[in-house]
Formats: sequence, C-alpha cells, structure tokens
Amino acid sequence: MKNRENLILILDSIVDDYYLVWECFYDFNQYTKSRKEIYISFSEVLIEAYENNYINFFEGQKFDGDEVIIPKFYLTESVIKELLNWENDSVMQIRITTSDLGIIFLDENRRSSS
Repeated sequence: MKNRENLILILDSIVDDYYLVWECFYDFNQYTKSRKEIYISFSEVLIEAYENNYINFFEGQKFDGDEVIIPKFYLTESVIKELLNWENDSVMQIRITTSDLGIIFLDENRRSSS
C-alpha cells in the first residue's frame, strides 16, 4: 500500500461522524508529516481510500438523520477540488465517513504497528 500512514491518518480522522471533505483536508494538513505538495498528497490518499472502498459518501441537508448513502459516487480530481470549497452555498451537502472496510483496515493496521 503506497500511502499507508496517510491513509490511516485520513480514515482515523473521519471514523466517528460524517465530515465535509475540507474538514478532512484540514486535519490532514495539521497532522501529516509531509509538507511537500500537501494537496496532491491528500488527493492521492483520498482516491486510494475511495478505490479500496474504505470511505462512504453521504448526502443530506443537516445530517441530523436526513443523510443517505450515495451508492455510486465517482471521485475525481475535479470533484475533490469542488468538495474542498468550504464556501459552497449548496443546500445539499456531501460528506464522508470511514466505511466498514475502512474500519477493518484501521484495526488490522493499528495492530501491526503496535
């Protein structure tokens, strides 16, 4: 796995709730060890998590029970750029959370790093 450490960082930061992608990027920016090309690194790791089904995408208005999973979400560089726009005025929000497969990945990798 190419980005194992950063993948764990992202999945761990979104495991307990629904997060806007820019919130996840903010955490990644605060805690990642690499300062070089932070956006490119974040995008690569987010796409890797997506391709491995480690994250789920949800849409909703208030995320107080109205959220629904987006079964066929297509994550691309341009979509990431749009999701990172924290000034988005859309009524519907798209948020991410760690999937069940992502939690299994975290559990296995936390044990192996102990």
